[in-house]
Amino acid sequence: MQAAVDQAVDAVHESAPILIAQADILSNSDDAGSQAIRTDQGLALSAGSYLLVAFCVGSGRMTARLSVGQATAHLTVACRKVPVPVRLSVHAPRGGVETVQLAAVDRQPVAVAYELASLSGTW
Repeated sequence: MQAAVDQAVDAVHESAPILIAQADILSNSDDAGSQAIRTDQGLALSAGSYLLVAFCVGSGRMTARLSVGQATAHLTVACRKVPVPVRLSVHAPRGGVETVQLAAVDRQPVAVAYELASLSGTW
């Protein structure tokens, strides 16, 4: 699962990539060591438009969230056996600190990875 998601992320390069995150396995279960949420944050981004291209593989669902300052977008998708890109975009008129969060909704494990890009070409 992880290799398929990593290959999908490596094949997609939107406008001006800022960050590429390799695959993690997430599962919303009670198993010891199981991670349900992946959160990456901390880049201070300037005002502009940003795109998150996330991928998931598996039989569960994933929720993806992108925030830049006060601008936020999120959605929940069903993962498949073949990675399909899920795109979220935000326009941050004032910029701010970015947060990307990917979460497993179900107990079934899913592999997730993403690319964050600037649609305006600057960051």
